[in-house]
Amino acid sequence: MTTHPRQQIRPQRGNRRGIVLVEMVVTLTVLAICLGMLAVIARLHLVGGHSLHRRAMAIELATNVLEEYRAKSWDELVPGEPQQQSVPEPFADWFKRKPYEANLLSEGEVWVRITAQEQDGLPCRRIAVEVRWGEAIPERTEQVELVTFRCRRSVTSGP
Repeated sequence: MTTHPRQQIRPQRGNRRGIVLVEMVVTLTVLAICLGMLAVIARLHLVGGHSLHRRAMAIELATNVLEEYRAKSWDELVPGEPQQQSVPEPFADWFKRKPYEANLLSEGEVWVRITAQEQDGLPCRRIAVEVRWGEAIPERTEQVELVTFRCRRSVTSGP
């Protein structure tokens, strides 16, 4: 009895069904792992982007406060202990947002420190503005600090 060549090539139907089932399980497992990794990457991207936005807003706030102090007269720049400033309204609303994180400070903190220094014999003031925000745990609080110097100009007498 001779067999037709096509009959020899065909696999048995029972075997093929088992192979398809194993292939589907492996495919679904790989797909589930990939989707899980994609979800983690998307979350990290969202949180990272939000963190950069918060840092940019803190830098803008510190710049605004620093410019206010640069506009003051020399006599108003009195060295002393750091002073806490109130956060202006547009920024206060922003600091109260709490997406993705818990235990955030109810609003950001702005500290201004003025110290006396001398540069080339001229009296100077070092003005440092620090903006803090983040979680109530000190190790997890983020901050931005901007510093400028303002020196009193010497008054030269005329000839």
